[in-house]
Amino acid sequence: MKNHILLITLGAILLLFASCAPVYLPSSINAPMLTNRGEVQVNLSAGTGLYPQVAYAITNHVGIMGNISLYKSGSDTSQSTQGTLTLGLGYFGRWGKHGRYEIYFGTEGGSMSNSYSDFKYKDWFVQPTIGYTSDILDLGLSSSFVMVTFNDVKGVYLDPTKYSTVYWQPALTAKIGYKRVRFLGQLSLAVDLNQDPKILVFPFTMSLGVNINLGQSRYVKHSDPRYH
Repeated sequence: MKNHILLITLGAILLLFASCAPVYLPSSINAPMLTNRGEVQVNLSAGTGLYPQVAYAITNHVGIMGNISLYKSGSDTSQSTQGTLTLGLGYFGRWGKHGRYEIYFGTEGGSMSNSYSDFKYKDWFVQPTIGYTSDILDLGLSSSFVMVTFNDVKGVYLDPTKYSTVYWQPALTAKIGYKRVRFLGQLSLAVDLNQDPKILVFPFTMSLGVNINLGQSRYVKHSDPRYH
């Protein structure tokens, strides 16, 4: 029941924004907080959209990530779809037994189509995260800065030109469970730093799902050969 109420509320907010201008939905943030070479993390979560995500540690300090964001809603009179592909490369490390830090740089691209507008977009982002990990709980606080450009813009409210903006997306990620399989939850905000009313950045994202962690040696020591 609570999930239905949440979805209805989100839908109502989207319709409110849609009555003014096309809406861009930011992707859910992938904050893996990797530990060691060979580690793989897979996330599958859903909220405003569906968010499959994967991250892999190439070395003990270099990681890559790939994300997909899918959103679809509609009725007999209105349809809306958005799809996004994200790729990122980052550096990660740790302090002490439980502390983690990482910074990812990347790009994403996608398109939005609905009954009143269509556009494509591409962005570049920088995403630092600090966090805490244990056998039962992982917590990460991310602060992503995204420069997004909208192309091939068509719609009732817009002329066919390029639009761009920069938004800040802070996010809190929690993974709760035991070692390899965990419950995943994330809350994030999107603050449009340019406050351009032509294309609105949807301000709130929440997702729930599952995290699978493979190949992690959570408390490997700096002196351990596996760490080098």
